[in-house]
Amino acid sequence: MRRHLNHLVTFAALAETGNFANAGRKLGLPPSTVTGHIAALEQRLGLQLVVRTTRQNRLTEQGKRLAADAQRMVAVFEEAMARIEADKAEPTGQLRVGVPFTFAADLIAPVIGRFALRYPLIGIELIISGSRTDLIAEELDL
Repeated sequence: MRRHLNHLVTFAALAETGNFANAGRKLGLPPSTVTGHIAALEQRLGLQLVVRTTRQNRLTEQGKRLAADAQRMVAVFEEAMARIEADKAEPTGQLRVGVPFTFAADLIAPVIGRFALRYPLIGIELIISGSRTDLIAEELDL
């Protein structure tokens, strides 16, 4: 599966750049690897995606349709990676914390307050209980 995804990413780069050498530069791959990926993709699909001549490469109709899908797939992946990178810079999300009643006021409240000031984009749900909590059953993070 991963190999096929690599081939689609390579194909998207070829469609975007117009030739094997430029696609290779974009991806940090030698042109021979780009050629191999495209040939493997064509063989797997059982159809020609690129008409190759000594002067130019042209996508077939099926190649144009696949290129559009592959380019959307790459764009979605790049957007997801950008969101993850942004999250690393500024953590976000929800944190569920289970705390015994005896510790809540004196020990946990000051720590939660400092945490909330340091990470304002993280919501904190504090679950205070008089009994022992089950992290899994209650879907607690801490």
